[in-house]
Amino acid sequence: MCDITDEEKQKVVEDICETAKPGDMLEFDRGQYNHWAIYIGDGYVIHRWNNDSGTEQSTSFWESIMTNSGAQSDNGKIVKSKLFDVLKYGIKVRVNNYLDSERQPLDGQVIVEKAKRVIGQKGYDLICCNCEHFATECRYGVPISRQ
Repeated sequence: MCDITDEEKQKVVEDICETAKPGDMLEFDRGQYNHWAIYIGDGYVIHRWNNDSGTEQSTSFWESIMTNSGAQSDNGKIVKSKLFDVLKYGIKVRVNNYLDSERQPLDGQVIVEKAKRVIGQKGYDLICCNCEHFATECRYGVPISRQ
């Protein structure tokens, strides 16, 4: 686990809350892979994760690939989490709506409602159903992953 202070995490949350709009995609730099979520406002995100809390992470990259991303796994679940809690394993996060130049994003409120409707949905597949697929499906209506 990273040694990140609560003050550092709170500063990042404040910065994101100032710049992100509901429906924006957030990209969390995890080193060897990126995690994706939909910002829904008020310091909360909805994302596909490997457990109920939405904040735990496997100890190694390969373990996370086999559990968080699971080649195919029923462990994955779409959850609502405090942004503060998702920053537990690193504070490198940014708004990254990288497909906006190629695809028309849905309205922000529509994106948020799409994400909320599937909270609790289970399953995870590295190839076709990962956290990036979830975020792009909510924002653009098409599941895409470039990692």
